[in-house]
Amino acid sequence: MNTLFADTAAGLDPITLEVVRNKLDGIANEMQSTLLRSSFSTVVKEGLDASASLFTVEGETLAQAIAIPIHLATLLPIVQTLLNKFPVNAMAAGDLFSMNDPYLGGTHLPGIAIVMPAFHGARVIALSAAITHHQNVGGMAPGSVPPNATDIYQEGIRIPPLKLRAAGVINGTLMGLLKLNVRVPEMFLGDPGAQIAACTVAARRLDE
Repeated sequence: MNTLFADTAAGLDPITLEVVRNKLDGIANEMQSTLLRSSFSTVVKEGLDASASLFTVEGETLAQAIAIPIHLATLLPIVQTLLNKFPVNAMAAGDLFSMNDPYLGGTHLPGIAIVMPAFHGARVIALSAAITHHQNVGGMAPGSVPPNATDIYQEGIRIPPLKLRAAGVINGTLMGLLKLNVRVPEMFLGDPGAQIAACTVAARRLDE
């Protein structure tokens, strides 16, 4: 477990520990509420096909929103994959990381995850993560879930572990590439914004 939270837990009585635990659950559920209210696509706003979680800097689950179990479970290998490529000690405030490749821990190509480090001062204290089923990520059929696909390349665009934003600067090349490969770019670009908003809420609450 993250030494910060482990040390804190060790010095708390059971009542205070339960208060802290519920506060963390509350942050995760606030993330979820932000994610659903801010999204552009019908599959999220009405289908509620999105989930949010908090993780320790070692990639262990810290708190989960009341959301979709397969998303919450899949975020574990996603976060671990991203940590393997982008170590915590190299992260900067304003960084964002993203991926959707099911062979590296994701669910399916429409399930794009975004992960943000949460800082307290200069120290990363946790990671916030949000995964959303995007309405379209390209491929041979609208909706990007073709039942007659014979390989993954027919399903849509694959995103390996990448830095979506570096120290507050969005990766315009990546966003331009994604926009060019989806059928509804305006709607598509709105949902990552909701994911970023959810992760930002969590980072702010944790710092507080």
